[in-house]
Amino acid sequence: MAAIAKLQDERHVFLIVTAETCPPCKRFKRDNLKAVNDMMEEEFADKVRVIHIDLPERSWTGFNNEGTKGEIIPVKVKDRGFLNRFPYFCLVKGDSWNESIKENTDLIYKKYAVGNVTVEGFKIWINRSLKEPNFLQITSSSVISSKLKDKSKKKPSVSKTSTITSTTASTTASTTASSNSSLPDFITNEKPKADSSILPTKGSKAKKKIVISEKSSGTKKTRFIRLN
Repeated sequence: MAAIAKLQDERHVFLIVTAETCPPCKRFKRDNLKAVNDMMEEEFADKVRVIHIDLPERSWTGFNNEGTKGEIIPVKVKDRGFLNRFPYFCLVKGDSWNESIKENTDLIYKKYAVGNVTVEGFKIWINRSLKEPNFLQITSSSVISSKLKDKSKKKPSVSKTSTITSTTASTTASTTASSNSSLPDFITNEKPKADSSILPTKGSKAKKKIVISEKSSGTKKTRFIRLN
């Protein structure tokens, strides 16, 4: 009956994970754990419940799936990437916690990544998190991958950049055509081509090339010219 009653508790879970072989964990349990529990009971009793897991060592080896007060713990807490430091603190969505216990579904949670492991630090963080409409932003890897798959199924949208580029190109082409059509027949926007028969020389006007002789040797051909 007690287990069923806990599963009906929809409050969020402030999860604390420590290890007996972890020196920082020992200091936290000695100096801050009781004060944190008292603060949570006083400030957030109607919204958040505290569950503490104290592991024999810094791994899930020997874990019996229970909290320090006999609470049932979802198997998903053992998922790779969930627990990444000691002591560890996170805020788990209440219905997500209960559903994970019953159906082994993914946990929806937010990690406490602030270095201030004090009563006041937790109070500020939890209070701020509860006020944000989407405070539970971090989900397990399987949820993230499913969201990415859903996005990949959507039809690709036409790139705005390509649309603008093609529009600009067509506008430029039409502008050029209209400007050319307004010019007389003998005037165009094309640059004049150089006359290959004209060879400019230093200090004089361009002179005409006249070929006077050619000499062939195998595949090579030598051309002698003079200038008029």
